[in-house]
Formats: sequence, C-alpha cells, structure tokens
Amino acid sequence: LTWQNGAGQNFAIEFAIDQDYLITAKQTVGNAGAGAIAVQPFGLINRTSLTASVDTWNVHAGPIGAFDGSVLFGPDYDDLAESGTVNEAGKADWLGFTDIYWMSALAPVGAKAQGTFRSMGDSLFRADLMYDKSVVQPGTQLSRTTKLFAGGKEHLVLDRYEEGGITKFGLSIDWGWFRWFEKPIFWVLISLFNLVGNFGVAIILLTVI
Repeated sequence: LTWQNGAGQNFAIEFAIDQDYLITAKQTVGNAGAGAIAVQPFGLINRTSLTASVDTWNVHAGPIGAFDGSVLFGPDYDDLAESGTVNEAGKADWLGFTDIYWMSALAPVGAKAQGTFRSMGDSLFRADLMYDKSVVQPGTQLSRTTKLFAGGKEHLVLDRYEEGGITKFGLSIDWGWFRWFEKPIFWVLISLFNLVGNFGVAIILLTVI
C-alpha cells in the first residue's frame, strides 16, 4: 500500500504472511523533498477486556511482553484502567495481549523500540510499539519492519518463532515456577500422542509412566 503526501514524501507498507499466520509489515518512508524530515514509525494493537479470559493468580490474561529479555505478565486490565498508561522500562522484544489460549503481539525487527500499554476507556486497551525517532535526508528512505502474531499459543509454533529471532517468545505460555519440571513432562505427553494418535490414551500412558 502506498501514499504520497504532496510534499515530496512517499509512504509505503508491505505485508507478508507465513504458513502459521505471522504477519510481517515493512514500513518505508522515501523523502523526495528539498529538506530533511523527522519520522517515528510505530505499531499498535487494540483489545477489549469485555471478551477476555478471566485473569487468575496462576493464568494471566491481559497485557504481556518481553523487555530486555525478561517476559512480563502484567499489568492486568483493572490496574491498567486505573493507572491509564504504563511505560515499560527497557527495550521491547515484543508486546501485546494474551488470553489463556490466544495472543496478539508485535515484535520489532532489527531496530530498537519501546513499549507502552494504555487504557482508552470503555474497556478498550492499547499496546504501542514505538521506534526511535529518525531523520530522513533528501533523496533517501527509511524502513522499519514489525512482526504481528495473532493466533493460538501452540508451543511448537511459538518456539519456532523464538528460534527465528523473537526473544523469549515461547515463554508467552506461562509455565509457572515449575517450568523445568513441566516442560519435560509435556514433551513426554506429546511424544506419546504422536506415537498412539489419541490424547486420552497418551494421558493414560503418561500416568502409568
């Protein structure tokens, strides 16, 4: 998609989608004007809490993100509505909103960005991914690429995107304090399911083991 503002600047955004519905959006600003311009690319996700999963002490539903390599489960919707805006410290690796089984998240590619969560009122909330301001000189262009995940929290898919460069993305599944113990058990369960093709039988075999 392209647009010209009539002052010499050309704006374009290109979308690509993979087999697991991860969207890659590349934003480009070309400056054909006479002077330099300042730009600040961004991305955002809107979410209503009215259809959200219930946030409990052991399963989080609400804002989520990774900042400087650490995954943050929170704040919850009520706290965010009360505070209005939460500016997360550190470089944003990814951020968005999660339910128990579903998540929408933005991840910057190859450029530093900051993350903010905010309440828009009327049970509406927003996650903002803001890149640093940049100056585009005449005759040059600037591009920023952002990945958008919107789908089910399947561990194999999330781990694959983590291996592809989205830091700690697999930990968007809240394994809790006993991750070191739970993940091997889960691996055994999936292996048994792949062997017998039935989760009920796989659970029985896991119990026997």
